[in-house]
Parts: sequence; structure tokens; C-alpha cells
Amino acid sequence: MRLNKIVSIFLLLPILSIAQKSSTEKNILPRIVSISTDTTKGNYKEVRFLYDKLNRVIAILHTNCSIKKPAIDKPKVDTTKTQFFEYTGNNAKPFLCKMVTYEFNKKANKRVWKINKLQYFIYENGEKVRDSVFYRKNENGRRKYDYFEQTFEPFETNEAEDNPIRNIKFDEEKYDSSINPLNQLNIAAALDMENIYFPVKESALKSLNKDFHDWGIEFMWYFNTKNNLLIYTVRRGDKYSPPIYDNVHLKYTYNQHKLPVYCVALTKKIDNGSTYLGGFLKYFTFRYSK
Repeated sequence: MRLNKIVSIFLLLPILSIAQKSSTEKNILPRIVSISTDTTKGNYKEVRFLYDKLNRVIAILHTNCSIKKPAIDKPKVDTTKTQFFEYTGNNAKPFLCKMVTYEFNKKANKRVWKINKLQYFIYENGEKVRDSVFYRKNENGRRKYDYFEQTFEPFETNEAEDNPIRNIKFDEEKYDSSINPLNQLNIAAALDMENIYFPVKESALKSLNKDFHDWGIEFMWYFNTKNNLLIYTVRRGDKYSPPIYDNVHLKYTYNQHKLPVYCVALTKKIDNGSTYLGGFLKYFTFRYSK
């Protein structure tokens, strides 16, 4: 009788092993590989994520891509920003992010670096408490240097990076119940107040109005939110007076893991008196590892 019990246990082991493996595989989410815009006149924007063998993010590449004959040519890639992450040993948390942004120099007919930033992440008891930033900026061939301890108010933008957005207002309740793929990354805690940012010119937007106004739109996804943002408002107070507001509404399609794979972004432009000025559409695709 005892021998029969032992045999029965051994027969059950493969089944239990398969079930456990299946359960484990279900809990492992695919990694985000890229986020890209739709193609307008052969041009699109893409942000790509690169990983090491430990599934740690080692680079984020921000690019403008151009393709004229999709069936023949490969996209021409123009890198506008790079972020490289460094680690100590097998530690999952980065201690450094090297960021470089580029701008096109018409005189040199090529892109040159504009901002070079070394961002050191300071941890206490395993939690990030602040950033130490070494900052260098290239202005008309003159280089400016700076160092500062970086602390952020929630959703405040860094003006040093020439970000046109000011006074971003978020409604904390306007999130879906699905998974934010950026929040699953090992760098999410270090980049707790940063985002993936898509500045889109008016020529790359689909206008819902006959009058096409000279306004671009900024789309963004933050690392620190567990779910995906559905609605946010951007106040443009510096360039326009009275201020103009962008009300951005995001609608997603999800995969079986409850991760977004497609996004339709509807932006409504309104003035300070809530008068509707214009509407625009943009589309985004999220791709994951297999």
C-alpha cells in the first residue's frame, strides 16, 4: 500500500510541475519593446527599449523615422534622444542614467548634441530619495555646466530640458484598470517623476476641423502609475495669452495580459472660457517581447 502511494506521488509530480510552470508563465508579463505613432506622410516617431540578459532596461532610444516605400526601403532612423542605464553587479536598480538629446544643426547639416545629463540615483534602505544631476548644455557652440540635487513636485516638468509643457494638471481618477507597461520596468522607481514623451507637430495630426490651427500636442506616459492614464489636461500659459488648454482623452485596446497594444488619442483645444477651438486625432502602437 505504501509503495502504491509513493508511485502515485511520482506520477503526479510531472502534472504538478507543468501546472506550476504554466501558472508561473502566466504571471510573467511580456516586456514593452516599443511605442510608436502612426505614420503621416512617411514619417513616424518611435521609442524603443533595450534590455540585458537580466531583463534590466539598459537603454531607451527616442527616434524620428522616415520611410517612403514601405515594401522596399528600411526606415531612415534619426535619433533625437538617448538614455543609457548603468548598474552595480546584478542589482536591479540603476545607479546612473546617461541622457543625451540632439537637435538638427542646419549649418552643419547634421544633428549635434544639445543636452548632456548624468543623473545619479541616490537610495536609502532600497528606496530612491533623490537624484544628483550633472548638467551640460550646448548653446550656439558655447557649453554651460550645472550641478543640482533634483527633487520634483508631482507631475512638474523640468524646464531645463526646454520642455514646452507648463502646469500639467492630472485628474487622479481618470485611469483605466489595466496594467501600465512602463510601471513594470525595473527603472520605474528611479524614474518616478519622468515620462515617455511624444511631441507631435500639427502637420502630423489628423484635424477634426476645417480650420487647421498652428498648434502641436504633447503626448506622455508616466512610469510611476500602476494603470494607464485616460484623461489629462495641459495648460499652455507661456506661449499663448489667454492660456489654451489641451484636453487629451486616451482610449486603449488591450491584449490578453491587460496591457495596451493600441491607443487612440483625441485632443480637444479649449480656451480659458471653455470655448472649443479645435480637435485632433493621433494613434499609437505598443509592442512587446514574445
